[in-house]
Amino acid sequence: MKILALFAVLAMISCTEKVATKDASQMMQIEIVHLTEGGEAVGEKAGEITITPTENGTSFYVKASGITPGEHGFHIHEFPALIMSESGPHWDPAGTKMHKGPLNTNGHRGDLPFLTADANGVIDQTVIAPNVVYAEITNKSLMIHDGGDNYTDVPPNGGGGSRMMAAIIE
Repeated sequence: MKILALFAVLAMISCTEKVATKDASQMMQIEIVHLTEGGEAVGEKAGEITITPTENGTSFYVKASGITPGEHGFHIHEFPALIMSESGPHWDPAGTKMHKGPLNTNGHRGDLPFLTADANGVIDQTVIAPNVVYAEITNKSLMIHDGGDNYTDVPPNGGGGSRMMAAIIE
């Protein structure tokens, strides 16, 4: 029942329209690329992510293509690298080492609401991360995983699997 409630709340914070910003000058647009060979090599451009501070947290507008249809885990990783072995673990400034989801303040803060690709493998979605402060995420990376995310540590990292797309937040 708790998981159903979590998904209902995530559906409310995940929307398909851009949201109003606190300060439009703080908006950042970054390129996202495909990863190959299990996340260890950079492929071609997949799309763009627009990151914006809002009154409700940080907004991530993702426009990307070339990924399998369905849900995909979406995370902030510790280091500004596209390669899986160099991007480090999920961003966890408090050292919790717990994967609790984007609404829980007791876990790491790298958990973002999951993304959903349509039947054509296109993601065109805005998610709001209420516990992410825009000014704190520079010099990090964003990863889109092959599978969905159950926001627990079983299986490890929520079961998202391989990293399929990546971007660097500068």
